[in-house]
Amino acid sequence: MVPAVLLVLIEVGLRLGGYGTRADFFVPIEGQDALTTNPNFARQFFRPALARLPQRIRVEEEKSSDVTRIVVLGGAAAMGEPEPSFSFSRVLDVMLGRMYPNRRFEVVNTGMATINSHVVRLIAQELTRVGPDIVLIYMGNNEVVGPYGAGTVFGSYSPSLTLIRAGIWLRQFRLGQLLESVARWVGGASQYVNEGQGMALFRGQTVTADDPRLERIYSHFEQNLYDIISLAEEAGALVVVSTVATNTADHAPFASLFGQEHSNPLTWGQLYANGVGHEEAGGYAGRDRRV
Repeated sequence: MVPAVLLVLIEVGLRLGGYGTRADFFVPIEGQDALTTNPNFARQFFRPALARLPQRIRVEEEKSSDVTRIVVLGGAAAMGEPEPSFSFSRVLDVMLGRMYPNRRFEVVNTGMATINSHVVRLIAQELTRVGPDIVLIYMGNNEVVGPYGAGTVFGSYSPSLTLIRAGIWLRQFRLGQLLESVARWVGGASQYVNEGQGMALFRGQTVTADDPRLERIYSHFEQNLYDIISLAEEAGALVVVSTVATNTADHAPFASLFGQEHSNPLTWGQLYANGVGHEEAGGYAGRDRRV
């Protein structure tokens, strides 16, 4: 009993002292019956220098009866990185307005750069606050490189979904945020990065296509997606789940790695030479498919 009371007193003291930030994605606009996005939301997942801002939006708490509200959930692709003004949410808004001129549509884009399904699930927990009619889920790009992924630069990989969610739950409290800051300080994690690094941050975080950690990441994504859909349905919304577009022709991987099966450079080189030889001889059917 005493430890619990002590923890409560510490939490109250930290809040009164102004330490930490709110963990909500949606926060009230002072003096208005409307919500906007919390600029500090991402700090519970990223170091201050890496925390991205959500789009500034305004959502009426009391939705008009003639409004169809569509909430978009996802990462950078959903947000419209690098220029949200040209996101598919804006295009969808214009298209619906032209197709149904007698109906009002609100497309609320909650997409954020660098987040993945672990973070989107947290946003989905607040859907009841905005009363969506339709929830459009467009995510999947950042499962490996985003928070808790095998290729992340935003902390460390975690194989346990239970521990991931426990940590997320703890950081909604000021005490949890304090412990997180102390852990980063003890671990020597820099709070700053060189300006303009951008995607170069990920060059040192390479993950092979047959990395055994990927199966666990796929499992986390599946469970998070299931929970997000359930939360959207509990909020009374129809749910649309979309696959994400890829552009492998123009966006090559940052690096090339040997697979788990052929990690020896000499073995891989021999297989590659065999494949090239078959190709030059026109024997495509005989190329070594193990390369």
